[in-house]
Amino acid sequence: MAHSNEWSDKAEITLRQLFNAGASAALIAEAVEKTRSAVCGKIKRLRLHRESGPIMTKFGRSSCPSKKTPPAPLPKFIAEAVSEPVSILRAKPHHCRAVLDERDPKGLAMFCGARKVPGSPWCAKHKRKFVVTAYVGRA
Repeated sequence: MAHSNEWSDKAEITLRQLFNAGASAALIAEAVEKTRSAVCGKIKRLRLHRESGPIMTKFGRSSCPSKKTPPAPLPKFIAEAVSEPVSILRAKPHHCRAVLDERDPKGLAMFCGARKVPGSPWCAKHKRKFVVTAYVGRA
């Protein structure tokens, strides 16, 4: 696999998209045809930071990049994550903190579990619900 030291605009855009989508450095390297170390260095030079959350380590069958075709758009499962309620003790930093009426088998409260919006403790659905309710309630 031949690698050049130059980063094309297309490769940099692909790197930014995949990084923001939660892809690992190895997956990004595969997509832009660079080494993992080159990708890590570029991420550091661009000063990219991501909110903690799960890292995508494999492309789905439909979104696997191929050398013959340009990189596919971001996988839909990242933007539209199917969420299942998560126990309050098993919640990760990326989980929505909206408390549900459900209880886990031990009787503990459950969080929504969807991927939260950066800068908010809630997913997009609950953020809309809570923020709109807060402003409507004040009127």
